[in-house]
Amino acid sequence: MPKISIIVPIFGVEKYIERCARSLFEQTAHDIEFIFVNDCTQDSSMSILERVADCYPDRKEQIRIVEHKNNLGLPQARKSGILAAQGEYIAHCDSDDWIDNGCFERVLDVIQDTNADMVTFGYRICGEGMLPKENYDDSLLIDSRLALKSAVALLSSPYVWNKVVRKSCYDGVRYPNAFLAEDWVLTSQLVYAARKTVFIRDVYYNYYFNKNSLRNRNTKELCLSRVADESANISILKGVFMEYGIFRQLKDAFVKRESVTKSLLWPVLYDRCCRKVWRRTFREANIPILFNNYIESWYKRRHFRYLNELYWLTKRKK
Repeated sequence: MPKISIIVPIFGVEKYIERCARSLFEQTAHDIEFIFVNDCTQDSSMSILERVADCYPDRKEQIRIVEHKNNLGLPQARKSGILAAQGEYIAHCDSDDWIDNGCFERVLDVIQDTNADMVTFGYRICGEGMLPKENYDDSLLIDSRLALKSAVALLSSPYVWNKVVRKSCYDGVRYPNAFLAEDWVLTSQLVYAARKTVFIRDVYYNYYFNKNSLRNRNTKELCLSRVADESANISILKGVFMEYGIFRQLKDAFVKRESVTKSLLWPVLYDRCCRKVWRRTFREANIPILFNNYIESWYKRRHFRYLNELYWLTKRKK
């Protein structure tokens, strides 16, 4: 049985899959299996992957391909990979990203020394032009009193790809369906399940930021779709923690997460329909946002301004 299973969903990544695959096959650790999930990609990604794999004959027996009959999207592709994994630990890599080649050797050393359920490490954002700044510090996850709240409130990184997690922590997790905030839904449940977390400050993961991707466009339709996706996934995680009987102690953290989703509509609040959606999205959080300790003052001021403006616009029209 391999120690780590690395899961890579594949769809429409013919420009990037070679870089990703080579970074994995060139890892200095050997006790690994590579699970590539073909989510019905229509381009040449799989043939490129096959060609690259031929360059690493010593890795051939470690490579497994999971085939989807229909395109199911990233969350379900990850689920398929997790269910197929034979490793004691699960790692993820998005197919347009890449990982420095000493990563998993270091992770395995840490696991051997600490018997951790979760090992998390640093990442960098790569790409062209102005790149977004990230201020996440996963050191919060090593404090059992703060870990879950920091995960839900986005005070630590919400991503699965900079974490290696014991497979048993995935037992019983509820997988998201919608595309946005899907990492956050899984990560929060894994943080809850992990008894011991170790944070490595070294940076190993390279996240590729594509400024031309749909995620970085702010049309009315895209903003509304993002809010719908994130709202659906927030509801999933709320349901999970309600079942566990711990939602009340996480309520403030969820208000912070809901405030982030509401802010996705800021670029399109000139539109009447979008103003209505903003007002009723997590309506119960509109006032708590103003008094939430997790939320920055500048956000509260902007939120308060929008509440006032939309209130008076609505009143005038009546």
